[in-house]
Amino acid sequence: MAYPRDTNTCLWRMDSDSIGNAKKILQQVASLLEKSRSAEIFGEAVSYSTRPWVLLFCPAIEALETAIHEEFATRNNPKLLESIRICCVQDMYELRKVLACIHLPPGPESKNDIISWMMQEKFGQPPILMCVVDLLDILLATDRSYDQELPISERHLYVRYAQLADTLSLLVETCAYFNNYGRKTWENAFGVDIPLTPTALLVTDNGYLATRPEIDNQQELEQLGVKTRVLESLYRIIVHYLGVVI
Repeated sequence: MAYPRDTNTCLWRMDSDSIGNAKKILQQVASLLEKSRSAEIFGEAVSYSTRPWVLLFCPAIEALETAIHEEFATRNNPKLLESIRICCVQDMYELRKVLACIHLPPGPESKNDIISWMMQEKFGQPPILMCVVDLLDILLATDRSYDQELPISERHLYVRYAQLADTLSLLVETCAYFNNYGRKTWENAFGVDIPLTPTALLVTDNGYLATRPEIDNQQELEQLGVKTRVLESLYRIIVHYLGVVI
């Protein structure tokens, strides 16, 4: 049974082509931004503050930078790029710190961080999409003993179930926060009810999760090898929290 939630959540199972994956993510982001409409009732005076935006977490910026240059070079739409905020996180702890800070007001000396930008420039407007790129890479980077030279077909064996579950839970809860308190904060800034696209959650994998075998019962699962059993456990955790694996 999937984790009960009030937002669209899913995991994209992708291959190991980082730039190709980044392009697919950006295409999805651009499509969402172009379909979402800001609060036009206030006119151009506050169009920047009311324009929908997307929050991307990633362990490295290089692939996204290349994809942005190749994907948006001919679009001539600076507003689209302004609406994509990228936050690099080296490991699970940095990701959790940012997610925890979303629940707190920015400090008086904060100026350039994503939380201050959201509260001061966007008046608390939540993103229409929160995307975590290469989540399993972020989790594995937390384990200092992890060998990065392992073949990609074996890396999923080193993902810790508890860390995956805790992180997915926090991501889902953050989306729920955006869709409740965050919405109220933004509406209070303008004093009226404003049509707002609910925050969706997209998590991506870059080749760690192979095709899931068809397993009819627990007995059949126990007869399979360790790699397949671990893969099945990871899938069950992901489906429990996100509901959909593509």
